[in-house]
Amino acid sequence: MDRRISTFIVALIDLLISTGLRVSEIGNILVSEIDWEGRTVLIHGKGDKDRIVPFSVRCKKHLQEYLMERGFYLSPFLFCSYKSPHNKLGKNSINKIVKNIGARVGLSDITVHCFRRWLATDLNKKRVDPSVIQEILGHSSFEITQKHYLEKSTNKICYLHNIYAS
Repeated sequence: MDRRISTFIVALIDLLISTGLRVSEIGNILVSEIDWEGRTVLIHGKGDKDRIVPFSVRCKKHLQEYLMERGFYLSPFLFCSYKSPHNKLGKNSINKIVKNIGARVGLSDITVHCFRRWLATDLNKKRVDPSVIQEILGHSSFEITQKHYLEKSTNKICYLHNIYAS
């Protein structure tokens, strides 16, 4: 596999794991809106709501490797086409890339949204304050976070606990 593609895939997947961003948010990230020192990125979310989302040290390393390989000034967008004029990657392209990666590793049902759900579940298992999870995911109300992410993850945790620990 071409090294550029390899560093791109690692950076994309690590960003998804680290942030739980929506597919539309991933495509709109500008390199200039990344705070490398603070390990945060300004996200322009649904309903024109901006938020700051942190990412891991590992993710920073992978994003910087990708940008060095790709070229920092190729495009203002973090994830862009390698073909001129280097436009940002759209939702369909990102979804297709993630689907293809999943198929290559035997996870044919993987989607961008799976990473979002995984992050919320992982943070919930680690007893992160639910209002922090709401903020990271960019939900306007706690009810959305509770209904779509926390309830399901708590139920699944209890179910798995009953199977394996009882």
